[in-house]
This record gives sequence, C-alpha cells and structure tokens, in this order.
Amino acid sequence: MLGTSKKMRHIAVLLLRRHIQQNFGTNFCSSRKLVFWKTYLCFSPTSRMVQTCALRYNSRSSYDADEEDDEKKEEMRKEAIQSALSTQTYFNSKHRNKETFEVMLEVFEKANPTKRGLVEFIFAARKHLVEYGVQYDLDIYKKLIKLLPEGKYVAQNVWQAEFSHYPKQQDCIVRLLDDMEKLGLCADKQMIDLLIKRFGRHSDPVRKCSRQIYWVPKFRNANPWPVPFPPITDPFLIAKLAIERICTPDPQSVVSVWQSKSVPEALDETYIVSGQSPTQQELLAKLPKNESIFVEGPLNLWFGKARINYFMLRADTPRRPTQLQDPDDVSNLKNPFLFESSDIVEVPSVHEQEDGTILAVCATGTSSRDSILSWIRLLEIHGNPALSEIPVTFSLKSPKGDVTPVDKDGPVTGDESEKLGDK
Repeated sequence: MLGTSKKMRHIAVLLLRRHIQQNFGTNFCSSRKLVFWKTYLCFSPTSRMVQTCALRYNSRSSYDADEEDDEKKEEMRKEAIQSALSTQTYFNSKHRNKETFEVMLEVFEKANPTKRGLVEFIFAARKHLVEYGVQYDLDIYKKLIKLLPEGKYVAQNVWQAEFSHYPKQQDCIVRLLDDMEKLGLCADKQMIDLLIKRFGRHSDPVRKCSRQIYWVPKFRNANPWPVPFPPITDPFLIAKLAIERICTPDPQSVVSVWQSKSVPEALDETYIVSGQSPTQQELLAKLPKNESIFVEGPLNLWFGKARINYFMLRADTPRRPTQLQDPDDVSNLKNPFLFESSDIVEVPSVHEQEDGTILAVCATGTSSRDSILSWIRLLEIHGNPALSEIPVTFSLKSPKGDVTPVDKDGPVTGDESEKLGDK
C-alpha cells in the first residue's frame, strides 16, 4: 500500500505540473520557485484521488526573472540597431562603381576579423548592387561568399545537415542566389567549390547552386531570338535588334539605318531603323494608285526588359475572285479522294496576312509624326517610287511618354505644335 501511495502522489505532482504549464505557460515552472506542500497531498485508500493541493510561489523571484528577460531583449535590440547602422555607413560613397564596391568589401573584412554582423552586411550589399552597377558581375557575388569563414558552417553529421546547420547564414546565401537567378545570371564551378568549403556538400546553398547551373542555361537558350546578356541600354541598338527580330520571317529582309536630317525640311533629328524585303517592294509596286495605305503605330515590342515602339506600313488585303458553284448541280460529280482541285491560285507571301499586307516596318528615336513622315520619304527614295503616287494615311496613336507642359502665354514652336498634334 505504501508503494502504491507514493506512485499516486508522484502521478498527482506530474498532473499538477502539466496543468500549470498548460494554463500559465511552459516557462512558469522553470522561472518561478514552486514549493509543493506534501501535507496537502492526501489520498483516500478507497477513492485513490487527489482531494486538495496547494502551491506557493515566490513573487519576488518572478519579478527578477522578468527584469532579466527585458534586459536581454533590450541588449539584443541595441545590438541589432548598431549592426544595421554600421552596415549602412559602408554604402554611402559618392562614387558608386565596381571599384568602390570592392574597396568596401575589403574594408569590412579587415575591420571585422571576428565576422560580426556578416549576415546583415551581405543583406545590405544586396540592396545596393543595382546602384553600383554590379548586379550582373559574377565576381562580386563570389567575393560576398568569400566573406564567410571556411569550415565553420559545415555539418558534422547527418542530423545537422538535415536540420539546416546555421540556418541564418544558409538562408542569406540562398537569397543571394535567388537574386542571381532573377537576373538570369548563372553560377559556375568555382562558386560551387566556394560554397562546399563553407557549408558542405549537403547544404541548401550547394543544392540551390547545382540546380541553378542545370536550369538557367536551358531557359536562357530557349528563346529563338536571344537577347544580349548583360542587357544593353542603348536605344539605337535595341531598336536595330528589335527590327531584325520582326523581319526574321523573310530571310531576304534588309534592315537599313537612316538619319532624318537627310530629308529636307525635317524637324526632328533622329535615327530611323527601317526593315523591308524585295518581296514587299514588289507588293507595294503592284498596289492600285487610287487606294490608300496606312501607317499604324506605335506598337509595343518587348526586347528583354526594354520596351520598344515600332511602326508598320500596311495595305488592305486584295480581294481574290471566288467562283460560285451550285451545290445542287449533279451534272459534274467528282470524287474528292480521286480528283484534285484544278483552280490556279497564286500562293500568298508571308507578308500577306488576313488583316492586311505588311509593306515595311520601322523604329525611330523620337516616335514622332515628323520622324515617321521622314521615313516614308526615305522609303520613296530607296526603291519605292510608287509611294509618290499612292496616298498614305497616318493612323497614329498618342506617343507613350511624359507629357511636356507648354507655356500658354509664350509662343508655340514647331516641335511643340507637333507634340500637340500627336496628342
């Protein structure tokens, strides 16, 4: 009986402790000094149930524990603020280029031999990559990885590798690799070696980098019209490559570059990139002189991350004669499986579509009405004399760009009147 009563008393204490943890929290029993009065734990030999229990708790010790927790939180907050301020001061240079960015990395590495605040520094560096123009430089990403110490974050057993050994550092590098993937920048073998020395072969950054090396080249080469990498920012080169892409259905297409100042009385001085093939010149020469052709645009074309506006010279599709047949006429029945159609039909070219015949395309630097008029005059000079007899209708939309305010009291110049006419 004595052994049974001791077991029941032990079970009662465990149940009481579980009840306190569920109602007051798991840290209640560890941070407060609980004294269980054994005299109040009594068991009836018949019911074997706990009748009464009491606990006494030292309130003074609880206040001390709360103060210690608050002090620790305040210290952690101050350290976080200090580390954030220290990382922000590194990227306040007036000269923002690759050389300055590399100097900042060297200064941080020499000033912090203990690598304190390293993760915060890498997060701050990620935000300033675009400002310094190094977001497409693979060497910069390697130097950021080299800031991490070798061998410190390598998992020593299966359990550490499975539960993400040093998760904060691993997540930092995974996000850095995500930035590279969004920009289309692919890692190489040297970067994998750097990650293996710092995190081990079975870490998340190494897995991420390996998958990136496999998939990024596949997606980059999936485009039949590859975009230059790193992306170019010159509007003239973008316009030339865009017109070449539009003219790819006809291999005989020729892309010409002209200047609007070569046209007399031209108001805009800009470049004109035009695309036309000999087949389009023949179609233009065969058009009737009493029907109008149209200049449509600006139309949008995305070339990588750059948007280009282009214009199109279009004519209506010619109506082809159709022979009407009586479906009830049974005098001349033919088996469609044995006889082919004997009608002679001219095969339309790739430029003759259902909604119209495309005669030429172009892109200009200003996308203004005057530059398009200069393009039509240059087309007439370069192999399209029929344009002097065919009426051309401009069905242009308002240009997509910033609206330039015009002074109401002052005179309106020729350029401003052209802008007002476009709107």
